[in-house]
Amino acid sequence: MIDIKLLTFINLAKYRSFTKTAKVMNITQPAVTQHIQALEDYYQVRLINRDRRIINLTEEGYLLLKYAEMVNVLSNEIHRLLINKNSIQKKHIIGCTLTIGEYVLPPILVDFKKAYPNIEILMHVENTEVVLNKLNTEEIDLGLVEGTYESKKYRSKLFRRDELVLVTAADSPLAQYNSINLDELSSLKFIMRESGSGTRKAFEDALLSKGYDINNLNIYMEIGNLNSIKYLVEEGLGCTVISRDAIQKELRMDLLKIIPIEGLKMEREYNFIYLDGYIYSDFINNFMDFCINFTERAK
Repeated sequence: MIDIKLLTFINLAKYRSFTKTAKVMNITQPAVTQHIQALEDYYQVRLINRDRRIINLTEEGYLLLKYAEMVNVLSNEIHRLLINKNSIQKKHIIGCTLTIGEYVLPPILVDFKKAYPNIEILMHVENTEVVLNKLNTEEIDLGLVEGTYESKKYRSKLFRRDELVLVTAADSPLAQYNSINLDELSSLKFIMRESGSGTRKAFEDALLSKGYDINNLNIYMEIGNLNSIKYLVEEGLGCTVISRDAIQKELRMDLLKIIPIEGLKMEREYNFIYLDGYIYSDFINNFMDFCINFTERAK
């Protein structure tokens, strides 16, 4: 287990806030201060500079952070390795983005559990940025993400493709249109996912490819929950860009309507991502193949 003081330092370097670090770690703010002071006393160096309440690492702080993160990765790896070593019931953790976690993966996990009853899978549903961070620190064994990411750092395998669509309430004025052009998007009220989400990034990239900037749109709500976004759109409070996978039920019930955007086709990939040479490569390969085969059978 990694020393709690090093873990506090890693979180402080990440959040640059004593208050946020204390909240994330569920400890008091004075405890955070004590942990950092203890590290500085032990190493006989100053690890952080505080200038106008802004926290920055010193040169020595960055050096300690590099090795503290390595220790944390090794700690997470050995913890799960030892737990699974002699256990009949194996446990693996998957990180996936919102659309995949809520609408794509659940039925696959049901079938996987039937086929492999001795494997327990925990699923963390986060935005793309958080999934990548957890993969880097080996808090998860495998990631499933939507859209783009820094591919050079990871091994990857295509799961399948997805389409993003513009949707509005089925009884809204916009629903009377058969399509809309790019210039007309600025007249709409958008309810969107937060920055850092795969859906948001894919929409931004599609607009940029046509010379348009998402910042010129009227995004008056940003929400991290897909069900909340769909509910607000159904109630006529705006429109959104969302995965077709996430609105199958609403389309069948005539609650939402897709409005094609002329000259803009928004497609993205669902990709498995994992670390090269990872200890659980057998599980990763088996699970990826299972998911791909399940999708092929469902077509």
